[in-house]
Amino acid sequence: MKFVYVAGPFRAKTQWEIHQNVIVAEKYGLEIAKLGAFPIIPHKNTESYHSELPDFWFLNGYLELLVKCDAMFLLPNWENSKGTLNEINLFNNKGLPIFTELSKLKDWVYGLESKQLEFKFSGLDPCAMKFPPIKPFMLKV
Repeated sequence: MKFVYVAGPFRAKTQWEIHQNVIVAEKYGLEIAKLGAFPIIPHKNTESYHSELPDFWFLNGYLELLVKCDAMFLLPNWENSKGTLNEINLFNNKGLPIFTELSKLKDWVYGLESKQLEFKFSGLDPCAMKFPPIKPFMLKV
């Protein structure tokens, strides 16, 4: 499965505007999931407690997530987000694809993920599948 980082504006002048940015990210994240890729949506990950820790903590965490992704999808108004511009620079250094249109992302996913499409249409129940256990880890503070 390919991981797609969803990048776009989060910060805003009011809590309501932040919430609207999160809704946009959710909407596109769902569409990305329907295409067969796994959306990484930083907007949703920490929306409820973003003001509880310094911005650099979140931004560094998101950059760590970003480097593990296979592609990036840019939300509308991405060019107005300083954070997104930094993420694009980092992602460009990896030489991986960046998309602004779902149709082009779909072509990329379908071209590279034939096994995912077979799984999607095979009738298999992903909830019944057995996965290896997750290794425990310690959070470094």
